[in-house]
Amino acid sequence: MKKFILMKTLKDNSKYYRIVTVLYMVVLAWLQLKDLSQSSGKGVHSVSQLLHNLAHIPAYAILTFLLLRSVENINLKTKLTSFAIAFIYGIFMEICQSLNPQRFASFGDICLNTVGIFLIIYLQDKVRLKA
Repeated sequence: MKKFILMKTLKDNSKYYRIVTVLYMVVLAWLQLKDLSQSSGKGVHSVSQLLHNLAHIPAYAILTFLLLRSVENINLKTKLTSFAIAFIYGIFMEICQSLNPQRFASFGDICLNTVGIFLIIYLQDKVRLKA
């Protein structure tokens, strides 16, 4: 009986994480595609640009975490699928940015996205092994 309750809880959590993942992707798209010329400061300073670029790492780490939690069993196939979804989503966002005259696509952003994706997949293995 306890096993049934645990499995039902996992299924319920995966539905919750799927909804949260889609909402997070919408917010992430809005943040990545918004017009930078409407920001409060004129011009881009090197420190603020560096922080903006480094924000890709935790943003895509969170996306990958949510994707992994959207399934009941985390295995190699799940990790590869989560990697593929997050990676393709990042490339799609860069393509969309290239279509916006106030934004530009960056290979560096794709690399930072990938670092965030790999980081959470690596940490998920380490935390799960210790638990």
